[in-house]
Formats: sequence, C-alpha cells, structure tokens
Amino acid sequence: MQPAFSAYQQVSGAVRRAAAERVSRVWREGTEAVLIRATVLFALGAVAARLHAVHDPGVVCPLRLLTGIPCPFCGSTSAVMDLGSGDLDAAVRVQPMTVLAAGVLVTTPTGWYRRWAYLSHRYRGALLLSAVAMSWIYQMVRLGVIG
Repeated sequence: MQPAFSAYQQVSGAVRRAAAERVSRVWREGTEAVLIRATVLFALGAVAARLHAVHDPGVVCPLRLLTGIPCPFCGSTSAVMDLGSGDLDAAVRVQPMTVLAAGVLVTTPTGWYRRWAYLSHRYRGALLLSAVAMSWIYQMVRLGVIG
C-alpha cells in the first residue's frame, strides 16, 4: 500500500508543479501577461479608489505628518486612486514616479527590462537615486515647501 500512495503523491506533485509553472509563465511572458497585469492593476486601483472615497484617511505619510516635508513618494496613494478612477492626467500631476512604476510593472513581460541587467550596479544605483531625488524635489515644489 505504501508504494501506491507514494506514486499518487509524485503524480499529484508533478501536476501541481506543472500548473504552477503555467500560471507563472503566463504572468511573466508576452502580450497576454501585459493585459493580465494591466487588468489586475486597474481592478486593484478601482477597488482602492472606491474604498478611499468612502473613508478618506487624509495625509498618510509619517514624514509629512511630523515635519511638514513630503517624502519622495508622497502622493502615491492619490496617484493610485486617480489611476483607479481612470484619470491618468491627475495621477501624473500628483506623483509621476508612481505612474512610471505602474507602467514598468505592467510592461515588464515584453522583455524590455533585459537591458537593465546589462547596466553596472553603480549605474543602476545612480539612476534610481536620481529618480528618487527628482521625485522628492518635485513633491516639495508641488506642495509649496520650496520655490
């Protein structure tokens, strides 16, 4: 009896692994994956926008609450709410980096990101640090902290 049960477990495990690989491949590759990711992202944004409309928590950034200075990611919640409502223009005005990050997440299955792997770690770090710095300056100007 023991060998038959063991064979069942092996077949069952193989079927589960194959199904998991198929789901993983669909999520990672091609146009179908881009559409799936865009749909999931839009649906999550729409649900978040609906919940936010019912209960607006106000400012959620701890740095901005304590010091009045916005962090580089301030406005991300509002940008997600605007994206979920279908207002791309408002989302870009509030937090362009969040919109860019959502675009990167959605389009990653097309394979464009492979070029990123060829860049040196130092260059990638400098690009990311520059993006965060530009976002921080943008948020401080947008919210009237500077200039």
